[in-house]
Amino acid sequence: MINAGLKQFLVFLALAGLSAAVYVGLATTGGSSGFPLDDAWIHQTYARNLAGSGQLAYVPGQPSAGSTSPLWTLLIAIGYKLNIDTRLWTYALGAISLALTAWFLTRLSLRLWPDRPRLALAAGLLCLFEWHLAWAAASGMETVLFTALALALMERAVQARASWRDGLIFGALGGLLTVTRPEGLLLVGLAGLAVLARSRAGGRSQESLISAAGNFPRFVVASFLGFGVFVLPAAWLNWQASGTPFPNTFYAKQQEYAGYFSSFAAWLPRALAVVSAPFIGPQVLLAPGFLRATFSTLRRLPDRTTWPRALPIVWVVAHLGVYAARLPVTYQHGRYLIPVIPVILLFGLHSSVGWLRRWEGWRREGRHREGWHREGRHREMPPTGFLRRVGIGSLFAAAAAFWLVGAGAYRVDVNVIETELVASAQWIAMNTAPDALVAAHDIGAIGYFARRPLLDLAGLISPEVIPIIRDEAALSDLLRARRADYLAAPPDFYTTLLAAPELEPVFAGAAPFMQQHWQVFRLSW
Repeated sequence: MINAGLKQFLVFLALAGLSAAVYVGLATTGGSSGFPLDDAWIHQTYARNLAGSGQLAYVPGQPSAGSTSPLWTLLIAIGYKLNIDTRLWTYALGAISLALTAWFLTRLSLRLWPDRPRLALAAGLLCLFEWHLAWAAASGMETVLFTALALALMERAVQARASWRDGLIFGALGGLLTVTRPEGLLLVGLAGLAVLARSRAGGRSQESLISAAGNFPRFVVASFLGFGVFVLPAAWLNWQASGTPFPNTFYAKQQEYAGYFSSFAAWLPRALAVVSAPFIGPQVLLAPGFLRATFSTLRRLPDRTTWPRALPIVWVVAHLGVYAARLPVTYQHGRYLIPVIPVILLFGLHSSVGWLRRWEGWRREGRHREGWHREGRHREMPPTGFLRRVGIGSLFAAAAAFWLVGAGAYRVDVNVIETELVASAQWIAMNTAPDALVAAHDIGAIGYFARRPLLDLAGLISPEVIPIIRDEAALSDLLRARRADYLAAPPDFYTTLLAAPELEPVFAGAAPFMQQHWQVFRLSW
């Protein structure tokens, strides 16, 4: 017999596959079959080389610290080892990750509100068809895997017990989260503090599952062991390749967008965009409820026994705050911010339904006081739960509408990448010498299709670029010093660099959705 939890996951898996398949199918019928962003091809290149040579290297024989997500790269590499179509395998991984996201969100909901199983199921179903999450599941990126692991870690923090087993699970989830994306460390730290706070209050609260009477140290030791098993090898590989414990992109992105902090006026609109981006979708209807839940949760923080229950809200605030402060960007539909959306859906849904339930109670109580029951007017009153059913129905209708709009956005995104970056890479593969050095700002498609020596102007596999990433004069000097043969770049990203007389345009993309196309230049020195 299949237990209820596994049965629910299988249903979620079927629906997640449907949600992602519609997105991929719509793009394919439009003539484009691939991924909606260039970074997905970076993972493919790393995975292919890992499967072929056993090295985490973008260029075979040259290990590098450019993979933001070693775990995602490893999972994709399994497909190469098994000779499965790489796109199909990657889409399947995304669908499985989306199903896990919905499943862990349902489990977290039942931990926090065990008397509301229907709302837990509703939150899981909303996840499967939330357009950001469906887009991310079909994007070829690690975003939804990170989201699923984050929810799993929070669910574990809520119910962790003082045992080696629970400590190992807690630490292993934290380690897997961190090697999926480095910002997972933020949630690992917050979850650790939540569990520690509850253990310190253990003797004073029936909610505590980890007592302060000596059981907590073994939980801590086991957690560090579980965490280290996954994180230390990845950190060691990064250190060997670049002398830093984190992937190069962790430093390159912050340096690339440092100009956003030139003034408060330049930063504030971008910070506000970061905070608002996760609410673009059906969750905008839940925004008042989520804000109510946030303020209510933060007010209870002085009681340390509430910290595990408050963890999801605190993490959303901290995650958005860190990105607003350090990397205020929302391109690619705010993909760095997508992981917080399930928590917004969960708390917004429970808070909003609670609000409607109270409002119905107040209204019914007031009508009874006015004598409705004596005059026969009770027939005109809506049935119990009417407003809640209307509210949830409206939420699912909005989710369906946004899901369809998101499918159209996915189709456009894939078409742009295929007709601009992939087409440029294929031109380079057919029209340049195998040893030609190509300097490029986005190296994903070029690395995968062209297989040429690369100078990465975004710094992912060329860490020497990071200090000068926005200095076009210094970049020009570097191109000259390295005797680059070709340059591939977006026309609106550089100004003086692309105006140099040494550059001869030889290819341009052809996406119908863009006014300025991706270009390839031949360099003559």
